[in-house]
Amino acid sequence: MPVNIYRPNVTIQNGSWTRVPSGGTVHGILSDQSDTTYIHTSQRVQLPAQYAIVDIPDLDDIPATAKIEFVQIKYRAKQVTPPAGSSFLYDLARFLFTLNEIVDHDVITGTVEELFQHLLAVYAPKTPVGGTSAWETVALRKFTEKPSGGEWTREVINAVKFGIGRSDSWTTPAYISDGWLEVGWNAAPEVTITGPADPEEATTRPVVTWDYADDEGDPQAAFRAKVYTEEQYTAGGFGVETSVPYTQTDWVTGTAQQWIVPRDLPDGNYRVYVQVRQVWA
Repeated sequence: MPVNIYRPNVTIQNGSWTRVPSGGTVHGILSDQSDTTYIHTSQRVQLPAQYAIVDIPDLDDIPATAKIEFVQIKYRAKQVTPPAGSSFLYDLARFLFTLNEIVDHDVITGTVEELFQHLLAVYAPKTPVGGTSAWETVALRKFTEKPSGGEWTREVINAVKFGIGRSDSWTTPAYISDGWLEVGWNAAPEVTITGPADPEEATTRPVVTWDYADDEGDPQAAFRAKVYTEEQYTAGGFGVETSVPYTQTDWVTGTAQQWIVPRDLPDGNYRVYVQVRQVWA
């Protein structure tokens, strides 16, 4: 399965984090893949105005027909050794499903979907290894569905804002040098019609055949086919999804790569359209 990485490219809000170097941008620091640049704080970062908030590039490099399998946040962080018996907790990386405004994370009013589609708060307590000053890479959980339910889409992820906060009450410094979003996706299968031959004269009910291909090797799960007469497919406003075909089959489960036209075809020109579904591994 391909996994694309998206690093911050725009700073929306610096928040109360201190930047190193001081002239750097939050998105530049979090995207340079270097532990020598970082943001840090010795206080809680919980109020909307305190969060560092960045944007990520649109998912233009993922095909529109692809299925988004998961979305996951990863980041690099460290802290100095905390007081004895304490536990440093990161409340890091909140998705804000809003296009143009910073939303109060804790008080949501009105209809959530209408306001900003949805808020996904990733409350993910993370204690750096051993509570030491070594940098570590932290992976939050994989979200296989969008927070309001249902499949992820490119449009939903394109509206994501990446917010960074801190929830513990200790005053020991905490550092973040890098943060990114990983998106796993599965390419849609391709179908190539291989028959009948053109022209087809041997039968009034020809056999339609096709080749199936999938980049990830996922097998075919089902197919459906539609046949249109020349008069139908040349008519104004013709559409495969909207025009009534001369004959068709509903979804047929299985790996078969052929279909016998179930209705006699008088002499003439026809077009056949085949659509396939894959098994999502």
